[in-house]
Amino acid sequence: MIYGDVIDAAYAKVMGEDSSPKNLAKMATKVQTSADREKAATKMVNTMKTEYGDGISSLILIYNATGYPLNFYQNANYSGRMSKYQPDDLIQNGQWGCFLHVKSSGTMTGSCGVVSYKMDETNLFWFFWSTPYSGENTAEVQGYPVKVWNEKSWGYIEDRAEGRDSARGEYKNHWTLGKWMTSQTTSPIVRFTATRSDI
Repeated sequence: MIYGDVIDAAYAKVMGEDSSPKNLAKMATKVQTSADREKAATKMVNTMKTEYGDGISSLILIYNATGYPLNFYQNANYSGRMSKYQPDDLIQNGQWGCFLHVKSSGTMTGSCGVVSYKMDETNLFWFFWSTPYSGENTAEVQGYPVKVWNEKSWGYIEDRAEGRDSARGEYKNHWTLGKWMTSQTTSPIVRFTATRSDI
C-alpha cells in the first residue's frame, strides 16, 4: 500500500525547484512526516495487523527519499512469511510503502525477513527486520551496488544484521544513507528510510 504524492521532475517544476535527483531527495526529506503521509501509512499497517490477529508480526514502513523510484527486486523469509499484504512493486520518491510480515501458522516462530529495491541498474537498498520468538528485535537498511548484493548470500545479510544491537540506527555507504527504527514488542512497527548522505 502506497501513501504520499510523488516528488519527481514534474513536481519540482511546479514548485520552481531544480529536478536533479539530489534535490528531489532533499524535497522528499522535508515532507517525510508532513501532509499526513506517515500517519496514513502507520494507520494502514495497524489495520493490516488487526485483520491478521494475534501472533508475532512485523509492521513494515519504507520511506523513499533517494530522488529515484524504488523498484522491488528480491525478498527472502528467514522465519515467518509475507501476509496477503505484500511489498509494493514501486515506491516513488516522496512516498511511504507498507506491508505486513507474520510468523508461520501454527508454529512457535518469529517474523524475520529482507526485501530489496533497486534505484537503477547499479544501486539498490536492502531492508532487514527480525522480530524473533525470543530475543531482541533488530532491523537494518543499507545501500549497496547491485553487483555486490548479487555476490552476497541471504545468510550473509541475516548474520550481519542479527549480529548487531541494531534496534535503531543509520548506515552510510558511498552516497546512500539508510535509517531504521524498531521497538521491543511482539509486533513492532519497523520504520525504514532510504535516502542520501549528501543532502
